[in-house]
Amino acid sequence: EVWKAGSPDVEVQPPPLQRQQQQQQQQAQELYRGAEQRYAVVCGESPNPRNPAALVTIAKLASAAYGPLALIPVWVYLPCASWRARASNWYTGPWNRMTNQTVLVLGPTYDSATPFENSKAMAKLLANARLLTVEGYGHGVVLNPSACANDYISKYLITGELPPKGAVCQQDVAPFSSAVSPSSLFSSGDWSSRHPLLA
Repeated sequence: EVWKAGSPDVEVQPPPLQRQQQQQQQQAQELYRGAEQRYAVVCGESPNPRNPAALVTIAKLASAAYGPLALIPVWVYLPCASWRARASNWYTGPWNRMTNQTVLVLGPTYDSATPFENSKAMAKLLANARLLTVEGYGHGVVLNPSACANDYISKYLITGELPPKGAVCQQDVAPFSSAVSPSSLFSSGDWSSRHPLLA
C-alpha cells in the first residue's frame, strides 16, 4: 500500500479503484439494515405457514397454552405468509450429528421467548455442545450484556476455546435498574456500535 507512505501531515487519498470499493462497501452496509434480513432467514428456512388464516389458529392455540405474550412471536412472523422465496438448501436435521467443533449454546435463565429449559434441551440434543448459563433476564445473551458471557463468547468465536463445563455467568445490570436508562440504549446513532459483540 504505497499510497499510504509519505508525510504524516499530508492526507493522501487512496487510488480511485480502492476508493470506489470503499464507497460500495459503505453503501452495502447502509442498504441492508432492514427487517427483511431477518425474514429472509426466518421465512425462507422455516415451515411457517403460507396461509395467513392459519396464523389465526396458531395464535389461538399459543394464547390458550402460554397466555397473551405468546401472541407476539406469532404475529411477528406474519410476513412469512406472503414471503415467496424459500432457501434452496436449508438444514432440517437430524440435529444429533457429531460436529468437528463443539457448539456453544447460550441460555439466559429468564428468557421469555426461548425458555432456559429449551437451551438445556438443545445442548443435550446436539451431539457435541456446551451450555453457558447466564443468570439473567431478557431475550438472548448478546443484547442483555454480561461481561462474563461476552468474554466466553469472544474467546469461543476467536480461538474456539470453550467455557468450563457448568459455567454460569451473571447479567451485568438487572431489569428496571437505575444504572441504565432505556433512552440510552436507543439514542440517536448506531446503538450496535456501542456493544462489544455487535461493533
